[in-house]
Amino acid sequence: MDSEMNGRRTLVAGLLACAFVVAFVAPAGTATQADVLVEDVSVSGDAVAARSDGTVYLWQSRPYALTVTVGQIATPTEYRICAMTDAAELHCTNTTLRPVTAEVELPVSKSAALGGQNVSVTMQEVGTNETIVAGQLARIHVLQPTADFDDDGLRNRAERAAGTNPTRADTDGDLLPDGTEATFGTDPTNRGTVVVLCAAGILLAAAVIAAFSRYEPQLLAPLRRASSHLRSTPTGESKSDGGVERRGAPTARQRAGGSDAATGTGATSASGGQSSSDSSPPLSDEERVIQLLEDEDGQLRQSEIVSRTPWSKSKVSRLLARMDDQRQIVKINAGRQNVIVLPGEEPTELKSPRDRDDD
Repeated sequence: MDSEMNGRRTLVAGLLACAFVVAFVAPAGTATQADVLVEDVSVSGDAVAARSDGTVYLWQSRPYALTVTVGQIATPTEYRICAMTDAAELHCTNTTLRPVTAEVELPVSKSAALGGQNVSVTMQEVGTNETIVAGQLARIHVLQPTADFDDDGLRNRAERAAGTNPTRADTDGDLLPDGTEATFGTDPTNRGTVVVLCAAGILLAAAVIAAFSRYEPQLLAPLRRASSHLRSTPTGESKSDGGVERRGAPTARQRAGGSDAATGTGATSASGGQSSSDSSPPLSDEERVIQLLEDEDGQLRQSEIVSRTPWSKSKVSRLLARMDDQRQIVKINAGRQNVIVLPGEEPTELKSPRDRDDD
């Protein structure tokens, strides 16, 4: 009986010893592996096109390098370190790690696979079968040369040649897309482009305004004459095929109180009543002057205007001075005579005026 009890006690002691080994010895071995810590993976090299939101964008078929940062380990140990994506192994190398933080460079000859990829790192102690997987440590995206990743009008290959950012439609932030600047021939990496364009636009607008102000009388004179002619021409006036003028509404001189030189009659009809055209609005003083000038091919002496209107010399002088200031007419001093012309009808040479004073 005593021997049986001793056997049971021995069995229980053995089980407790095994539990102690599992609880303390095994975790200690795991802690040794956990001492190897991959802290970071960085990407550098000619293939790097841009970095945005934690992703490194790479040009296709260009070399680059992955730098793996490994934390301190307890004792110097040789490891095989590999960088890989979900689709392929990028590069592996053997290196001895020591109780200091180390950086291990893994060169990659070219970025072949297109699109986004996760980069992870594995570490295996040389001579053992134990592998530590560090998990996703970097995100890369390989650009297709013929595509336009940022939809700015420039293909990725053109972005690489221009030195612009293929992930930003407006590299220099001047509100003009890279493709638009390439079309205009401006520098899509120079933010001063907008300032230059604004300055050029202001100068152009100033030149247009200056030219319009200088040549306004010549440009608008035909429009003024056409408008005045439409207002002053009677609607019923026409000519027959034989050239005989038909009787219609009275002329501007008849509305002003003048007489008809051809018939010698006044502004009233034969029956003594008022003309049927009296319903038309009377011409203003300025319109009468313009009408007289149009009847004389755009040129008339000031004295003729006095003689053809019921106005005094002083009124005619004041009226013409005001119209000259308003650029409705052009007043030319020709010796002792004043010649009045329509804008744009100024003669290059004036004939010798008659010896008559307009004062």
